[in-house]
Amino acid sequence: NRASTGSGNTGASDAGSEHGTGTEPDPGSRCTGTDADTTVDSYGDIYIKPKETGKEGKLITDSKGNRYKVTSSNVKNPTVTFYSAKMTAKKVTMSRSVRIDGVRYCITAVRSRAFEGHKKVTCIRLGSKVNNIGDRAFRNCKKLEKLYIQSSKLKPEDIGERVFENVPKDLKIY
Repeated sequence: NRASTGSGNTGASDAGSEHGTGTEPDPGSRCTGTDADTTVDSYGDIYIKPKETGKEGKLITDSKGNRYKVTSSNVKNPTVTFYSAKMTAKKVTMSRSVRIDGVRYCITAVRSRAFEGHKKVTCIRLGSKVNNIGDRAFRNCKKLEKLYIQSSKLKPEDIGERVFENVPKDLKIY
């Protein structure tokens, strides 16, 4: 991609011309926040080369030990499905996105059986971009007390079968 140059002076020169500085996009505007390598060509134009995203289907792990499956490797809007939580976690919080290896991925779904049989989890927060919960996602989470659903996009038909089978009867869903 080619970025437009600004009017600022970087102090560098090439063949007597001054280079402008590029501006970074607002990382909070969408899930497009890939870090990028920039290069300046001999004409002073700035080129931005986004870091490579994971290939579709690849499993990646965040710093907390949670695993995600890449569902779209589109550089402008990479997405993942929440795959599984670290088995020792008591609380799991999914934000709207996760940054792994310098790439920001939107978290758009919870995979089937993602938490099934998790013995320690008591509280789960789903991010605002989650629009699908797979079959049996929370099945047999016998200590689950609270589930926060922050997405306004999630509809009843987007929730799989037997999602809440064998969870405590007093589970609170917010």
